[in-house]
Amino acid sequence: MPKPGPIRSRRHACRGRRRCSRRWRSTRPRPPSSCGARHRQSRPALPLALETLRLAGLLVVNEDEAEATAARLGCAAEATLHAALGLDVVRTLGEASSEAATAEGAWQLPARAVTAIDTTAAADCFVGVPAAILDRGAPPRAAMERASVAAALACARPGSQASLPRRAEADRAAGA
Repeated sequence: MPKPGPIRSRRHACRGRRRCSRRWRSTRPRPPSSCGARHRQSRPALPLALETLRLAGLLVVNEDEAEATAARLGCAAEATLHAALGLDVVRTLGEASSEAATAEGAWQLPARAVTAIDTTAAADCFVGVPAAILDRGAPPRAAMERASVAAALACARPGSQASLPRRAEADRAAGA
């Protein structure tokens, strides 16, 4: 296993002639061969210390991450995760929905129906949009609703960064 080190990029051979670029954002030991689909691991990233998690104002997790975090805390992955951590928690449930437990209360928000072309950027979009909206002072539910709209738009076209909608486009799609 490679030695831990600072943030850096490395190029390496992957599956023979194919090459890919990996960017590691951690100084922790890296899992081997995590660049290709056949190498992907189905577990969440290395767990953060609970003290670190509690510094966040909002924790957005997928189903697996919610279950792993809840198991560490000895609680259920639903609204009790919010109480156990003492911070707002949003759990994404893929194309089905998302749910939140915040100081404002708990709710579930159905996902927008869309013909998915590429879901590569959906999670990044779903996290980035509410971060920007919350920063402007909007309430968590409004931020989550807009995130759902933006993530649906991102899924409806190919690519990663290129699929991310602009703010005006998300506003139009949300009817704002």
